[in-house]
Amino acid sequence: MGYRKVYDTLNLTTGLGINHKIADNVYNIDYGFILNTYIGSTHIVSIHFLYGQSDRPEPGAKTEKQGESEKEILFKKYYDKASSDYQVENYDTAFTEIKKALNIWPKNYEGAKLKNKIIAGQIFAEGKELYNEKDYDGAINKFESSLDMDGSFKKAQEYLSKARDAKAGLELLEKEEVKEEKEEVKEEEKVISFCTECGKKLPKKDLKFCPYCGKKLK
Repeated sequence: MGYRKVYDTLNLTTGLGINHKIADNVYNIDYGFILNTYIGSTHIVSIHFLYGQSDRPEPGAKTEKQGESEKEILFKKYYDKASSDYQVENYDTAFTEIKKALNIWPKNYEGAKLKNKIIAGQIFAEGKELYNEKDYDGAINKFESSLDMDGSFKKAQEYLSKARDAKAGLELLEKEEVKEEKEEVKEEEKVISFCTECGKKLPKKDLKFCPYCGKKLK
């Protein structure tokens, strides 16, 4: 509500205004009284109604489009940084950046997709360390988990194949070593002594001469 009184050279003007807002609707009633020396007293009444929300933003306020644009720009900044770090296998740094991006735009599909790839990369890096330590079982588990997150991860596929081959080769080597050990034990069981001349192992039976060098045995 407001009260106005204005003077000019000869006229006196006074008025009363009432402004009332309900939700997004505005009701305005304005009354004015003019005392004019030529036309006499004059009354002016105006009624103004405004329904619905105005499209005009308040001073200093951002429009929805401006807000969306700034959101997209900031999201893209963190997303691009995360993508660059992922490409050079800086998975931990990439994960920090993609978290920032998704905090701005949580339901962004591309952001969520990149996050899964980065997590797959982190798991792959753990598996690669185990592979280098020759812990092939542990490495295989990590590479499989990495591929569960990102089935198209080529490096994880390659290292999974290498780890499986290495594990199979190691198992084969262990079997061969066990077999050789068993054969050596059997050979030792047949030997009772060595020839003092040539040092050869002598079979387990009574011999008068060394079958290798011909030296007479005691």
